[in-house]
Amino acid sequence: MPDRKVEEASVEALFENPMHPYTRGLMASMPAVISLGAKTEARLTEIPGMVPSLTNLPPGCAFAPRCPLAIDRCRAEYPPLQEFGGRSSCRLLARGGNGGGAMTEARPLLEVTDLVKHYAVRGGILRRRIGTVHAVDGVSFSVGAGETLGLVGESGCGKSTVARSVLRLVEPTSGAIRLNGEDITHLSKAELRPHRRSMQIVFQDPFASLNPRMTAGDIVGEPLSRAWPGGQARRSRSASPNCSRRWACGPTR
Repeated sequence: MPDRKVEEASVEALFENPMHPYTRGLMASMPAVISLGAKTEARLTEIPGMVPSLTNLPPGCAFAPRCPLAIDRCRAEYPPLQEFGGRSSCRLLARGGNGGGAMTEARPLLEVTDLVKHYAVRGGILRRRIGTVHAVDGVSFSVGAGETLGLVGESGCGKSTVARSVLRLVEPTSGAIRLNGEDITHLSKAELRPHRRSMQIVFQDPFASLNPRMTAGDIVGEPLSRAWPGGQARRSRSASPNCSRRWACGPTR
């Protein structure tokens, strides 16, 4: 039987910073030590599924069928032990993740492939097309659960256009955008509306996002009303003044 170690580390390092999702799941499954007579309602973390048969191990990572962070390559190829401060066989670590911490949603959440956005340059009395601005050309990246991606570049290089295209605030010329595994590149406005609850943007210019003619409560409540219409909207709007007071800004400020 081939060597199927998932992690190697000293005792101290393993307990202080487990890296592989399976190791983290095991650590999270340990009951907490509580004082005699103390009560706790905390539930132990459970690792779903069944342990695979040792005589019929899958071709990829043996934990992949039960791992909520697994990607297709995890199931197809077994990752060798690699050095990440300790030795771990996890493709998530190899692609810049941290083993996932808690057992959370599968990755990646957002996949952008060969994104292109061109703007037509028009001129003359008839406003004919006389050129093209290549704002974004072939950008690809993925973002997993709990990850943060930073786009760095000089002014005018297309960073904001990438963000607006991903959010479908402007329509991409070509490419693919997948959110939670679903292709949203060509969804209509009505089809895209349910996904808007998972897509947010914070503009750099406060004057583009904060209307001085609206109260703080209305500013916070308006997008909630659009995302959750009906009864949920009314509850969201009534909750916004409470949120404002929590952050020391009254609803009329």
